[in-house]
Amino acid sequence: MTGMGGRLRTPWHLWLVGVVALLWNGLGCLDYTMTQVQGDAWLANMDPTELQMAYFHGMPAWTDAA
Repeated sequence: MTGMGGRLRTPWHLWLVGVVALLWNGLGCLDYTMTQVQGDAWLANMDPTELQMAYFHGMPAWTDAA
C-alpha cells in the first residue's frame, strides 16, 4: 500500500502490535519502579504472605543492579 508521494505506509496491525507491546512493557516498568519507591505499600496491594515478603526482602542488592 502506498501513501502520498509514493512512500510505503506502515500497516495498521504493526502499529497495534507496537502499542500493545509498549503497554505490556510499561506495566513491568511501573511495577519495578513502584516496588523500589514505595516498597511494602505497593506490595501490600497484592496481599502477600509472610513467606513471600521475607523472600522479597531477602533479595541481595546485586539483583537490583543487574
